[in-house]
Order: sequence, then structure tokens, then C-alpha cells
Amino acid sequence: MSEPISKEQRFEIAAVKDFDFGARECDLHFGGKGKVWGTARRFIEALREREIDSVLVGDLSMFLHGYRRVTSIVELIVNREGLAYIHQHLEELGVCKDFPAATSVRDSLTHVKIRLHFAGTPRPGNSHPHLIIPEPSDCSTLVEGLPVISLIPMIELRLAMGLAENNYERECIDVVELIRVLRLPRDFADRMHQLVQPKYISYWTELNVPPPKYIRPLRSPGCLESLDAPEALLQKCGFSAEQSTEMIHAGLVLERRASGKAMLTTIDYDLAEKYDMHLEDEHFRIDDY
Repeated sequence: MSEPISKEQRFEIAAVKDFDFGARECDLHFGGKGKVWGTARRFIEALREREIDSVLVGDLSMFLHGYRRVTSIVELIVNREGLAYIHQHLEELGVCKDFPAATSVRDSLTHVKIRLHFAGTPRPGNSHPHLIIPEPSDCSTLVEGLPVISLIPMIELRLAMGLAENNYERECIDVVELIRVLRLPRDFADRMHQLVQPKYISYWTELNVPPPKYIRPLRSPGCLESLDAPEALLQKCGFSAEQSTEMIHAGLVLERRASGKAMLTTIDYDLAEKYDMHLEDEHFRIDDY
């Protein structure tokens, strides 16, 4: 049996203690290289050769879906038979355990930890019988040649962890960032387990609150039928030709109220400050202008 790796040799510890080594690994990681990616590819291929299904989860799966960040471990879902095979053939697979009772293993060459989750068990931190880890074959998609958990089951997994009483705040933050970075739609929730749907909708709603709108009502002469010539309209409202051109080119937008009167609008705070605009909510009687 392979000998355990000492604490000082473990990749996640060495990468923190040795700044230059950690920095190099970070650079390599964002290019899809380095010890973590090498470990993932090598171990997955070894399992594939032995007809053992596996699927990437955790930080590497988020990276491959487009939310890129560095990590020091590999996380995989395997089934019970696959887990038993791994533990019985450690040396053959080029891995070892940190201690005899460990479920996870560690690459003997790179010293990178490989955290193993097995299908059919409750999701981490959650004992609900309907929130179980899926079989690799039921949730896998191929990204850059690697079997990766599909986006919706990946989000379900992290939301389920967030529902637990344990401290899984990071997993909730991950979901928020996935929604923000990947611009995920609200109706993703329709395809999720009903127990995690409310949490996803709550995060999505918080992220998609419309930005504050700043306005400057215009004291226009009479009602306006058209905004086709915004610069000419601004001049009618008392601005010089130069000012009118500058405001339109800066990105201010002319809008017409139901009353037919006009206003300048923007959601850019800096533009609002420059052109003496105020939050729309502060103008309770805009139609008085």
C-alpha cells in the first residue's frame, strides 16, 4: 500500500507556504494546466480505462462552466462500486490515503487531494431523503474532454448544501456568482428540485433588481409628439447646441411621459452627478414640470 503523504508535502499546504510555487500554480491553473488539472485528467482517465463512471464537481466544474477561480483539490462523484474499487486498488491508480479511514484519496505524484462523493447518498450537509447525490451517468456532460456535472444539478447540489444547518455560506455565494457571471435565467428554477427552487429564485431576484434611475425633468414648451430629434428638442428646452450634443453623446436618454412632457434619464451615477439629475423616486410630481 502507498505510504501517506506528510502534511508538509500536501499540495494545498505547500501552495500556501511557498509563495512562488503557489503563484506559478495559480497562473497555470487559469490556463487549464498545473498540478490540479493534471491530477483530474490523469485520475479520470485511469477510472475510464477501468470502466468506472465519474464526474467532476466542485470548483473545477464551476471553472469549466465559465465561473473561473483557483482551487487546490479535485472533487468527483463516483458510485459505490467505483468507490470500493478505488479503495481496493490505491497503488494501481497512483493514489494513497491521508489516514486509513479516509474516504478521499491523494495523488501520489502531485500530492493533490481527490475528494470523492458517492452517488445515492445525501448531499453534503443535508440529510433530506430527496436531496441525494446523483449517479455520474445521470448528470454528466462533456466539457473540454472531461466529464463534468451539468449546470442545473451542480446548482442544486450547492443550494442543498446551503439549506443545511452547517456552515455552507460559500456554496450559497457560489450560486449567486454563477447567476451573475453566467447571466442565468429565472426559469432555471423550473427544472430544479422543488426544495431548492425558492432559494434559487430568491438569489435571482436579488441580483436582478432594476438599477436606480436618475432623471432630470425638462421644462419643455408644450407637449412633445416625438423624440426623433433629441438635440433639437434639448435646444428648445433652453440648452445650447453644444450642451445638447454633449449630453446625448454622453449617453443620456430622452423619454416622454404619458402627459407628453419630456425628461432626461440615465442609470449611470457619474452622469447623474455631472448633469444635476436625481433619483426618479425623489420626483413625486414629475408631471408638474
